[in-house]
Amino acid sequence: MFQYPTFAQPVSKKLMAPAISRMPSAAEAEDKGQLTHQLIEALGISKAVEAAVENSGAYFKNVPAESNAVLQKKIATLYLDAEKKFNAQKEQQRNQVLADIKQQFVNQFSLEELKYLIVLSKYPVYRRFQTFLDSEQYRDLMGKPFITSREAVTKLKSQIKELKASATMNQLNK
Repeated sequence: MFQYPTFAQPVSKKLMAPAISRMPSAAEAEDKGQLTHQLIEALGISKAVEAAVENSGAYFKNVPAESNAVLQKKIATLYLDAEKKFNAQKEQQRNQVLADIKQQFVNQFSLEELKYLIVLSKYPVYRRFQTFLDSEQYRDLMGKPFITSREAVTKLKSQIKELKASATMNQLNK
């Protein structure tokens, strides 16, 4: 079993052998990079990232209203300048997110697993399954416990309010 050396231990080749043997070769790393790119395309992740970056600019459209016209103009200018800066960085943001996802896939999956995921992503049944997991219907189902607990707490608050009102009335009647 591999043990990480402590600072007090000298690092021996025998101790590091398991870690070194697990390091992918340059060819395997290149293959994993190519397969990861294929998987990202097969799953439509590039398009999703593009949409996310585009849609994230919507935050700059809601400029806070101010009754003072001079202040309103300054605020609008600040928002406009920030939006321009954001738009200038969209391509960089998109590339960084995709690079981060790619790196996560490279770290998480073996060469064989990446190949399997690419094949799996092409099957219509898997695509339907993934579409369901991404659907509003699925999110609604997953949200039911939260809705139920929120309703229960709302009911509790109402009961507590009635209890307080009843306690107040009892104190007044004494």
